Amino acid sequence: MKTKLVRLFAAIAAAGALTTLGAAEAKVIDLWPEGVPDLKADAGPEKDVGGGRFTNIHHPTLTMFAPEKPNGTAIIYAPGGGYIRVAGGVDGGEIAHWLNGLGVTVFMLKYRNVEYGHPAPLRDALRAVRLLRSRAAEFGVQPNRIGMLGGSAGGHLAASAGTLFDAPEGRTGAELDRVSGRPDFLVLIFPVITMQEPFGHATSVHALIGQKPTEE
Repeated sequence: MKTKLVRLFAAIAAAGALTTLGAAEAKVIDLWPEGVPDLKADAGPEKDVGGGRFTNIHHPTLTMFAPEKPNGTAIIYAPGGGYIRVAGGVDGGEIAHWLNGLGVTVFMLKYRNVEYGHPAPLRDALRAVRLLRSRAAEFGVQPNRIGMLGGSAGGHLAASAGTLFDAPEGRTGAELDRVSGRPDFLVLIFPVITMQEPFGHATSVHALIGQKPTEE
């Protein structure tokens, strides 16, 4: 019994260490330093609504959570939120802490949502892949080991990046468009995987493509 308790407290301490590590080493990376494409003229400040949830995102970013012993793999984490918000959890939540423990460098993506609709989230996701791939050495990752993980609406965004990486609506004419935006692997967690009835998630559908989208 004593041995089990020692192991339990050791695990708790390790989890705390990971949390501290993530908070201490988090680095915020601007996705569009040259200017956000189609930025709203009335864009207000981003809102932190608590619990690692963010709304009113007009300036997309990646927040880097580096593990103690990086293994060269990078995961762009696209949190869910129904395309209304980005709900990634405090310091990247359990997902970032777990992946850091495996040696994976996590980049949490704050992408544009209902204020813009399609194709803004797709552009943000593909820009994230292109940016990391072009600066892989700087971030200590391998350019051929950059994947995306997303849950719920974030899973839809990750799946979109994995299938629409060459789509014209995912490009903005920037120099980085020449870099491949194709993720090397995908992890989809309870994803919104269709926009069509009866299986589409109504909140995500309306936020991304409008209340009455055409079939096209």
